[in-house]
Amino acid sequence: YVPFQVQAIMHSPLLELSIEGLHQAKLLEICVDVVVEVLRMFPSFNAANHDLVQRMIPLLSRLPFSTALQSDDDDVLRAYCRMIVEMGESYMTIILSPREDAVQLVEWVLQCSQIQVIEIAHMTLHFWYRMVIDLE
Repeated sequence: YVPFQVQAIMHSPLLELSIEGLHQAKLLEICVDVVVEVLRMFPSFNAANHDLVQRMIPLLSRLPFSTALQSDDDDVLRAYCRMIVEMGESYMTIILSPREDAVQLVEWVLQCSQIQVIEIAHMTLHFWYRMVIDLE
C-alpha cells in the first residue's frame, strides 16, 4: 500500500469513473476493486475521512444495488455484494447512528445474505459479526 491523503481521492475523477465503470461487464471487477479499496482505506470512524464518506454515500446510493441483487449472474452478485458488505463494514459508525440512510445499507446487506449462492451469502457473515460486537 502507498499512503496518500484523502484529499487526493476527493479531487480525483477516480471515484466517478469507477462508479460509471460498474455498468460495463469488462470493467466490473476492477471498478469493484477500486471502490472496495477506497472504502477500506477511508472508513467512517476516522474523522479525517468525513468529507470523503459524505461524498461516497450519494455516489454509491445511485448504484442499482436492488436490480443487481436480482441478477442471475453470479459474477454480478458477487461484485455488488462485495461492495455492499465492505461499505457496511467501513461505514459501521454511520449504520449505528440515527441517520436515515443507514437503514438502506443494512437492507442491502440483508439482501446479500439471502442470495441462494452460499459462497456469496457467506460474504456477509463478518458484517453481522462486527455489527453485533459494535452493538455490545
